[in-house]
Amino acid sequence: MDFEPTGDLLTDFQSAIDTQTVISMEYTDRYGDYTTRNVAPLEIRGDRVYCWDLDKNGLRLFILGRIGNFTVMDQTFDKESFS
Repeated sequence: MDFEPTGDLLTDFQSAIDTQTVISMEYTDRYGDYTTRNVAPLEIRGDRVYCWDLDKNGLRLFILGRIGNFTVMDQTFDKESFS
């Protein structure tokens, strides 16, 4: 189930990208299963955000409308280390 992303979500994710700050978020996958992900957000493109998933150690694409509660963490990351 997709939701309309709020301005706070877009603003906070863009801020986390700019400051290279980790986000912990609830995500609903295409099957309707909820997971908690710890991610390093890299780029927003349209209604999607590219992130390095710190738990799965890989690049992932998340649909903004499937992101639920999220927290901008105190942890930072180096974007270059994921290239």
